[in-house]
Amino acid sequence: MKKSNLLTFSLLVMIVLINSTLIKANDLVLLNYEPVAENDHLQLYLNRETTEIAVKRKETGTVYYSNPQDIEENESRARGRIRDRLSSQLIINYYTPDDILTEMNNYTDSVKYGQYEIKKIGNGVEIHYIFGRQWEDKDYLPKIASKEVFQKEILDKLDGEQKQLFLDSFNLVKLVELSEKYQKVDIFNFNSDEVFGEYTLISLIQDLTNAGRNRLIENLLKWIVENRNDIRNKSEIRGDKIKTLVEFLKNDEVYLLNDRTPRWDIEDMTLILKEIGYTPEITQRIYEEINLDPPIENPVVFEVSVQYMIDEGDLLVRIPVKEVKYPKNIINKEGQQVSYPLTSISILRYFNAGNTSAKGYIFIPDGSGALINLNNNRLYTPAYSKQVYGSDYSVQRSRDMSKIEEQIYLPIFGMKNNEQAFLGIIEEGDAIGRIFADIAGRNDSYNKVGAEFNIIQVGKTSLPSQHWLFMNVYQPRPYQGILQVRYKFLEGDKANYIGMAKTYQEYLVSKGILKKMKEIEEPPFFLDLIGAIDRKRPILGVPLKVIEPLTTFADAEDIVNLLFDNNINNLIINYTGALRGGLRPIYPYKIKMENKLGGKVAYRALNNYLSNNEIPLFTELTFMNAFKKRRLDISDDAARFIDRRPARIYEEEITEYAYQRDIGEGRYVVSPRIFAELFDRNIKRLKDLGISSVSFRYLGKQLNGDYNRTVADIIDRQEALKITIAQLEKLKENGMGIVLSGVNAPYLKYVDYIIGMPVASSDYYLFDESIPFYQLVVHGYIPYSSNAINMDENYKYNLLKTIETGGNLYYKWIYREPSIIKEAEEYQDLRSVYYRDWLDNAIYYYHRTSSLLANIYNQSIISHRKVQGGVYETIYEDGTIVLVNYNKEDLFIEGVKMPGESYTVLRRGIDR
Repeated sequence: MKKSNLLTFSLLVMIVLINSTLIKANDLVLLNYEPVAENDHLQLYLNRETTEIAVKRKETGTVYYSNPQDIEENESRARGRIRDRLSSQLIINYYTPDDILTEMNNYTDSVKYGQYEIKKIGNGVEIHYIFGRQWEDKDYLPKIASKEVFQKEILDKLDGEQKQLFLDSFNLVKLVELSEKYQKVDIFNFNSDEVFGEYTLISLIQDLTNAGRNRLIENLLKWIVENRNDIRNKSEIRGDKIKTLVEFLKNDEVYLLNDRTPRWDIEDMTLILKEIGYTPEITQRIYEEINLDPPIENPVVFEVSVQYMIDEGDLLVRIPVKEVKYPKNIINKEGQQVSYPLTSISILRYFNAGNTSAKGYIFIPDGSGALINLNNNRLYTPAYSKQVYGSDYSVQRSRDMSKIEEQIYLPIFGMKNNEQAFLGIIEEGDAIGRIFADIAGRNDSYNKVGAEFNIIQVGKTSLPSQHWLFMNVYQPRPYQGILQVRYKFLEGDKANYIGMAKTYQEYLVSKGILKKMKEIEEPPFFLDLIGAIDRKRPILGVPLKVIEPLTTFADAEDIVNLLFDNNINNLIINYTGALRGGLRPIYPYKIKMENKLGGKVAYRALNNYLSNNEIPLFTELTFMNAFKKRRLDISDDAARFIDRRPARIYEEEITEYAYQRDIGEGRYVVSPRIFAELFDRNIKRLKDLGISSVSFRYLGKQLNGDYNRTVADIIDRQEALKITIAQLEKLKENGMGIVLSGVNAPYLKYVDYIIGMPVASSDYYLFDESIPFYQLVVHGYIPYSSNAINMDENYKYNLLKTIETGGNLYYKWIYREPSIIKEAEEYQDLRSVYYRDWLDNAIYYYHRTSSLLANIYNQSIISHRKVQGGVYETIYEDGTIVLVNYNKEDLFIEGVKMPGESYTVLRRGIDR
């Protein structure tokens, strides 16, 4: 070869090798995929063999996979079904008739059996899965079939070696009259005369000796015994039992499978039948015509369809639950009617999962937000799984956990995996959703986060006489709507929780849920005033419940004037315990003001005074729960548990024995069924009282269904959400201002102010850090405050958290001497609320923080980070930097001295 040609050849080889390396580094796995949808931003790919998907961002070429692509190299822990689960996109859970929770995944229980169909839809694909093996392999290959059917359904669709395999494995037979050529052959333990009469079985493709025909008849008898449940052996074969088959063999030429066919040939023929579209239903028809027992389809199968679509730069994953099928009221082998309720569906649990060498974290919206570092090795604590929007207190008896741990307020989750990140947003089915997350090393070698949905709620019950023996009770019908998760992709300097928060904020703005606030001169000062409580007092020696006023309407005016005198003018007043009954009011069939606070006349006077000073007065309502049975129609107004008993939220954990006997303190859950009537009736009453602003103690955090109705009338949690939103819209249409505590994301559109916004997560051992994600999303759009500063033993911590997270000052006060509360056991959580103890504190910190809080009031937070242990930095869009030092000792942070337990404000420009 000439030197020039050799050089050219060498260059070509190098180019090929370099290109091969690049392909391997970027898109090698995509070689197993095919494009199924494309727009200006994304390409959607599908692997038809595994039904895995991949999404490629056209701008950067980055690919996001539904499942790990390095299982063979990276997975060293998982085995069997757990390893298979890594290749799944859907995981379902169901209960057997014995109340045993069972799991299936679409890879092990559908894809491996080829039980799925792929269909093109607009901007994507739909995959219909059948979970659970419908047919055994033995159900495909018929043992007996007429020549006509065998030819049409099998042979005509084959050629070459495949066709010859079937011809070699089957004999063409027929019953013919006995003759000199075809004499009777005796079969041990079989009455040939009674069954065949003057006929005998012959082969039509070869001449057989008597011994050969004897073997051929034994072959036939074997298949008869195997395919008739009422025949245990050939001695039980009678002419009246197989009369139809005998006539069939007399009148038709029949293909008969050779019972000595090797197992591997059986497997090959079964595979061929699947490939040509032959189904066991054909074998069923063949057998039914000749009175053999047809193969029976497995009744314990589930059907779920998932849709993948691209929408602008996002991936949409959608499941129409109304089309989901599960075994309901089927007849089992014992002749009993049973069901297998499908209780939950998990979607893309391993989307963009991080392996054991990945760097980054999982984002969880628990409380204000939490991070789980990838591979943090905290295997001594359980995986994370929590319901979105808190507990459904109508499912089954439970203790009120709201004071013990935080809940999920935002229907989102995310992960940073090296330089890639994604944010998942549950758009439909959020009220029945759960967030699942776990690290590598527990069951498999991957860090993962995703959404799962409880489409059938499960509770437990027992009989009063057997309170120790539990059984499951199920929601009468599944959720009937859509499950939809939107995946947004972040890369580079946006691939972090700040980028996730900004992405979610932009999403809420685009939906019209968040709107930018205007600038203000003075920050708001939020004040909770507690009206009255009820407590037991001895009256003539008998302990009776009496109402004790803590802050009358006239007292409230005095407190307001004190604040005015100290130049705190931008007040927002929330009056709790103002209705009849105080903090534990009677059921608000028709709201009335508590007379011991001054009644409606004094209330109107206070309301008018505040209105004249442009101060909103929010009056707290408790429509979600009822503290007393008085005026509450338990049968119609109370929601029901799944076991049909009135739903209650218990103050403390109670035993099943106590529950069955209705022992224990707790609030009744008001059914969402009556919300429309309840709100309509009281909106008119609110206007009559001059109330234009309301707050709700539980509505911002609670969301409960009602399971006490027929299948048609049940209200699941998603329906309860729609009902609740409709009432908030109604209040807004009537010009009402709304304050909520919490607050669950669907209500952000309707709220004017948020109190009690969480500043931390539940602090589970699995978590590495709490972050102010919620604040990152809403700051500058909705004014908020965290917990009341005076409601914690370490008030400075509450104050500093307020400053770090951009909240407004919030206090909770009473006017009267606090000795009344100290004597009331039910209200021991109301400590440190006497206004005289906190007035100077509030005045000092309001004026000290006023300039900062007014300046950042409508500013978005663009950055938040932990500078070092106990020191945090928050940066706003105008360049304002807030440093908070939680340590008791003084520190120098980047050249700035920070006293212990203090904050510092810097302004260095947004280019810092």
